[in-house]
Amino acid sequence: MSRIMRLSSWKQMRELLIRFRDKYLRYYDVAKAHKEATKEVAESWRVENSVIRDLCFRRLNLDSIDKFRDLLEKWIIQEHEPLKSILIKHAPPVVHGEVEQFFQQNKFLGIQKATVRDVSSKRLNMKRLNAVKENFSFQLEPKIAKKLKVLSVMEETSTSDWLARLVPKVVEQKYIEWLRKQH
Repeated sequence: MSRIMRLSSWKQMRELLIRFRDKYLRYYDVAKAHKEATKEVAESWRVENSVIRDLCFRRLNLDSIDKFRDLLEKWIIQEHEPLKSILIKHAPPVVHGEVEQFFQQNKFLGIQKATVRDVSSKRLNMKRLNAVKENFSFQLEPKIAKKLKVLSVMEETSTSDWLARLVPKVVEQKYIEWLRKQH
């Protein structure tokens, strides 16, 4: 019997896929990326991990979590049709267009599981539609903190917003430099 997900279940699944993609790009390990994404989504939605694991296979009528991970692995190598099809089959009809759009805009761009060193900078520029943001906390030396405050005042923004605009650019640049050194 085919079960239909609730709208909230689709939102959880979408968040899981986004988080999985980001984790996979960090670890190149499907199981590890899936486990971490599951944990984060459970925390985000304030539910037990088992609720999100259940979403990944029982509510999709799959035999095991490994079957779901097989679908994730296919998605990684651009065979997104099996995962997309099963999600459309079980998602509420009202989100079928959203599922289609998700898979058009959130592809792995041909990343192979075994090609850790063949990472292109093109992949780093993927649009992060519906991306879930993470909070970071850190301390700065007083001298640097004062300069940061001056810069944020000059731009008429908060220090948090100033950092939120600058840090992603620096991280992307440094990450690309690191990737190039891997060749």
